[in-house]
Parts: sequence; C-alpha cells; structure tokens
Amino acid sequence: MGTLIIEKRRVYDVVDQAAPATDYRVLADRLWPRGIKKERLDYREWDRDITPSTELRRALHAGSLSWDAFAAQYTAELEASGEPAALLERFRDSGAERLVLLTSAKNSPSHLDVLADHLQALASS
Repeated sequence: MGTLIIEKRRVYDVVDQAAPATDYRVLADRLWPRGIKKERLDYREWDRDITPSTELRRALHAGSLSWDAFAAQYTAELEASGEPAALLERFRDSGAERLVLLTSAKNSPSHLDVLADHLQALASS
C-alpha cells in the first residue's frame, strides 16, 4: 500500500452528505455528536476505542492538563492499545483510498491530530 491518506473533518461539515466510495469514514469520538441522528451521518464505523480515555478528555477540558501533556498521554494510550493497528487493518481491507477521521470537536488542535500522527507512524513502520 502507498502513502496513507488521512483527512480530519468535523461531523457537522459532512452530515447529510454521502461519503465517496473512496473514503473510509470513522467517527472517532467517545460520545455521539449532539443534534445528529445516526441515519444522517454516512460513516463506516464509530470507533470509541481509539479515542482518549474519559479521564484524559475531562482533564484537558477542565484545563488541568496542557495540550502537550494531553498529546503525550494520549499517544501513550494509543501505543498501549492494539486498536489503532486494528483500525488500519480494517481500513486496508476495505479497499478505500482515504481514511477520514470524524469528530464533533471544534477545538483545534484536537485529539484527531494526535491520532492521525500515530496512525501515520504506524502505517510507515
């Protein structure tokens, strides 16, 4: 397989839009996005297991964790888990060309930045 193409999108920007056949859309949020019915979102899977732990997410939102500390701890969670590799395998098996990570988060950077970096590193190792 060639270079892994990852796109990060907000759920609210793609709701009610059909996903191109070349895309493998993954909702990468622990909670379902507010105000969106499941049938309005075209996605392949909702993967809660590749998201930051509840404790880590709450610490970031409460301001008790800096972005850099959050990114380091989330990376450690990803490294300790087999979920990112399993996601890459499902993506490759799908035949899709682009992995599209979806989130409801409006903050930038978001956990998708850390996740995308981790998936890129896994794919090139």
